[in-house]
Amino acid sequence: MIEEVYDRLNRDLGSASLPGVPKHVRLREAISTIIRDGLLKPGDQIPPEQTLTQASGLSLGTVRKALSDLAAEGLLIREQGRGTFVSQPRSPIEEVWQFRFVDHPEGELLPIAIELISRRKIRTQGPWLRLLDDDTLCEFKRRIIVNEIFTCASRFFVSHRRFPELMRIPLTELNLSFKMLLSHRFGVYTHSLDQFTEAAVFDDEISAIVGAPPGTSGVAVHSLGRTGAGEIISYQYLAIPPGPYLLRALTTQRMSAVRIPK
Repeated sequence: MIEEVYDRLNRDLGSASLPGVPKHVRLREAISTIIRDGLLKPGDQIPPEQTLTQASGLSLGTVRKALSDLAAEGLLIREQGRGTFVSQPRSPIEEVWQFRFVDHPEGELLPIAIELISRRKIRTQGPWLRLLDDDTLCEFKRRIIVNEIFTCASRFFVSHRRFPELMRIPLTELNLSFKMLLSHRFGVYTHSLDQFTEAAVFDDEISAIVGAPPGTSGVAVHSLGRTGAGEIISYQYLAIPPGPYLLRALTTQRMSAVRIPK
């Protein structure tokens, strides 16, 4: 089995040898593919770092970076003194941090669907957008459908200078969690979120997206996505109209429930 893993790893690393793609990203994707194809299963131990270094021909630092990224992504678990193991698979809803809705405080997370409405490049305006440290941003407007019956609106922003490819990739690839997209496609991980919540009156455009009359009031959630070093990489405005559900809001320090006005 281990020999098969090494053979597959070397084959995938060779085929993924693309100009401009960092070696740790190529190794991370090769290991991810091996796990998702079932060659390594939940609970299996990953070969030691030194062994992976010798088998792949990559440096120890590159191997450690790839394994750390996979652990941050939740695909691996690193245990001090024991080694690195494949984690148990998680439900797609567990990958979503911003849209964690429940119908009561102890309820299971409700299913969501994400529908892209528009994509455009804009000039920076407003204090929240300036936090991204770029004068040109990628903006994505989306409809968030909770439990098939309740609709919220999202405006998601990232730096155009840092992620220009987001303006070119197929729109069908944008109907998912942007946290997952940034990690899988660019190797940029959202390690934490800071969320700020306020009562708000929605403008006509947001009201139309959520299917509410103009001037509808509700909850506005401002979310800042940060790297492990604390750098802000994304900003999202989430508009939640009056409805039946609780939003489980997340911050870097604590989690709390915010009641959606009825």
